[in-house]
Amino acid sequence: MDKLQLVSLRSASQPGVESRLIIRHEEAGMPGKTLGRLYSAAGTSIARFVNMTALGRGYGPAAVAEPIDNFFDGKQEKGVSVHDLQQRRQIPADIVRGCQRLVNFAFRSETPQTQLTAFKKIIALSTRFPGLNTIFSQNDNVVSTANGLFRLWDRPEDTACDARWHFMCEFAAYCVTERSISALIGRQALSALSSAVDVSSGLSVIEHVLNASEYDAQIPFDSHLSIRYLASILRLKGFWQYLQSEVEGEGHIYSGIADKLLRRAIFLLQDLGSDNDAEAAETATSFVPLCLDEEGVDLYCGSILRGLRTHVFSIPSSVANQLWYRNLVEVVTAIRQLEWATRLPVSRQLVLDDIYERHFPFRMKEVEVIVELLGVTTEQAEQETHTDAESDSLDPVIDSEFSGPVHSSGLPLTEYIRPTSTGLAAQLRQLLPRRALFRVRIHIHQVSNVPYEDGELAARWKFKNTRKITEFNDEEPASPRGQTLWRPLHDYSAAWDHQLWAYVQMSIDRNSHELVQHPFKLSILQRVLNGANRDPVLGALDLDLAEYTDSNPQSGPAKGIINRRYLLNYSKTNALAQLSIHVEPVGQAPQFIARRLAGFPPPIENFPPEVSDDGINI
Repeated sequence: MDKLQLVSLRSASQPGVESRLIIRHEEAGMPGKTLGRLYSAAGTSIARFVNMTALGRGYGPAAVAEPIDNFFDGKQEKGVSVHDLQQRRQIPADIVRGCQRLVNFAFRSETPQTQLTAFKKIIALSTRFPGLNTIFSQNDNVVSTANGLFRLWDRPEDTACDARWHFMCEFAAYCVTERSISALIGRQALSALSSAVDVSSGLSVIEHVLNASEYDAQIPFDSHLSIRYLASILRLKGFWQYLQSEVEGEGHIYSGIADKLLRRAIFLLQDLGSDNDAEAAETATSFVPLCLDEEGVDLYCGSILRGLRTHVFSIPSSVANQLWYRNLVEVVTAIRQLEWATRLPVSRQLVLDDIYERHFPFRMKEVEVIVELLGVTTEQAEQETHTDAESDSLDPVIDSEFSGPVHSSGLPLTEYIRPTSTGLAAQLRQLLPRRALFRVRIHIHQVSNVPYEDGELAARWKFKNTRKITEFNDEEPASPRGQTLWRPLHDYSAAWDHQLWAYVQMSIDRNSHELVQHPFKLSILQRVLNGANRDPVLGALDLDLAEYTDSNPQSGPAKGIINRRYLLNYSKTNALAQLSIHVEPVGQAPQFIARRLAGFPPPIENFPPEVSDDGINI
């Protein structure tokens, strides 16, 4: 049997205040073990008390970070970057000391909650002001590698630290030690970050960071870091002023970049979707879900929405014909869904304001349901309806099935009408799209026109909203995420002839009955042996599978197998990906209108379908 001992600890800073601890002793415990537990418990309690006192007096990480934020924000408004201030040696000593103190709050000598606050502030400041991480790294206790710093900060044995705590810890360590993306952005003048004129390799700084935001399992935090950096760049007014000039006049450079930014936002929002929770759990062993940095996604989407609202929607010109408008509609619609209310507070507040309400009305559909009541006279029904409408106990909107049949009886009608869900839930369901199941077959033929003589290529795919159907077990479907084998380049091309198929669930808009955009992502990875190209992604395709099926009922010629060559996006090359795609509904699908097969990403040409040995088109 264990023994309990009460220990009192008096506060050294506040006379009359004491903390009491209950120490559990095992019956077989030895004096050294008991004393060790006493010291451990006492140390934890004292540390917690000291940290709470410091926070109450304004000495915590949040208070330390505030003057740092204010100083660099004021300089940024004047067009002065952290790099400029370092070159001119104009960073005050108290700001530098504040950065060192903030890093000290991240070590294990602090409580887990204080550490977590420090992690968040380090991430926010490092990405808000590119180049500031070099000042954080000047702390004497900081090591040069992300893994080494993570081990100094992490609490692997502390059960109070959940998965999100460990994620923020590792993310903060990566922000302090990373020198590739931060160097690209930090050494640029603030005006150059938004410009597409002075570019290297044919891409603007924003496009370079967009390419870096593509998820890679080997360097997962590059994606999170890039999204944060993009949010900071888009907070500046430079890019939006360029876009405003194009909308008012002519041009397509910044419109194309805005379209890419919005398409990236769509994929980030889809990664946050509840329909992918099971899918993410299945692949959690090999992929870090993007939704762990929901604040970064919120900042990114919020910067885009705020920039468009301030600089584009304020001009009288119509924006409905702009290249990026369709993707903006997708973003606004996704954020307005109720499930995003607490996860993306900044973005949701923006899409519900007056300007976005005027350009994108949020329509509520009224539903009238007529129920036949057996054995009840019209006068009784009208009287009962009048009574129910005045009652707060029942919702006047009933759109679900009843729990049982309605019979004639002398009892009030409300005794038999029992909705299976509340009226509010029923109304919310009216806002959610209907769904249909599809069988998708994709044949990855090859990638050609690659401007390298040596190297290897691989194709990585990503389905959304896949489903496992036990009724059709003729063959094993592809994994929602996966990668082909590496193939060597031969005559500037690499061939796989890799076939994928999966069951995917697509949404149907309740108002227009049109299939909602359903993405399929294909990234081409490269290992160049001669050419020293460090970018692991040659390019990528963002395809809408809702464009490759036929309407139900079919209203025209069947699309069949779509055979095309696609120009890779996010690429410095003119490489072409050759694909065959076939999408068909499964079972008794509801009526829907298929999306028009668009030319973006632009198909270069059709090519004849290949034929297998048994004579079947593939």
